[in-house]
Amino acid sequence: MKSLLLLDVGNSRIKWAMEDDQGLHWGEPFCHALEGLQAALQGAWGDLNPPAAVALSNVAGAVVESLIIAWVRSAWQKEVFIAKTGVEAEGIINGYRQPQTLGVDRWLGLLGLQSVASLPAIIVDCGTAITIDVVDPLGRHQGGYIVPGLRTMQAALTRNAHALQSLEGPAMVTLSPARESAGGVAAGCLLAAVGLIERVYHQECQQADSPASMVLMGGDADRIGTHLTAPFKIDQTLILRGLKRAFLSR
Repeated sequence: MKSLLLLDVGNSRIKWAMEDDQGLHWGEPFCHALEGLQAALQGAWGDLNPPAAVALSNVAGAVVESLIIAWVRSAWQKEVFIAKTGVEAEGIINGYRQPQTLGVDRWLGLLGLQSVASLPAIIVDCGTAITIDVVDPLGRHQGGYIVPGLRTMQAALTRNAHALQSLEGPAMVTLSPARESAGGVAAGCLLAAVGLIERVYHQECQQADSPASMVLMGGDADRIGTHLTAPFKIDQTLILRGLKRAFLSR
């Protein structure tokens, strides 16, 4: 198999991996702040052997995308495959009324799902936003939920509540009632996320009349997963798996 560089550009970080005959080789994620992006790209990929192809999933906007494309063209003289949300692919049917408005990262996560889980299934991306997507036993996307991620929730609260603006989060966070405000904010946000995920899981199992697989990914997957009672697995490869499928079926 020729090497394929897979890029998942999220709201705050670029996650990437190189796939070849030996499998998927994960690189170190890095931030995509515009002022240092060219240097970050060079630092991450400058010493790589040129891949045969580059595939990109991007939710960070046109400027970041254009800078990545320009770097790849300059360094490797390659064009970049840009993934787009589809209506149906790989046995998955997009459930949005306007399919193209489903985030491409969520779409690719759905395409990668059956590589790691059986249907019905729930995907929970625990990142800057927490997104939950539901897939029925026939591969029909039922839609989903979007709420702020843990850090986004905390930042919104401390930014808009004057008395909380100087708080520093506790080192350890549990779901128990906290005896200081910083702990209360952290525990409350965590409980809100855990409670939502648990509710969706039990709701979907009841509607499907069978257990649902649940897959967590994203930067806070471990933190949230520790407190879930519903069964789940963590798999950080879903989007890149789906991106590879989209690239191969282009």
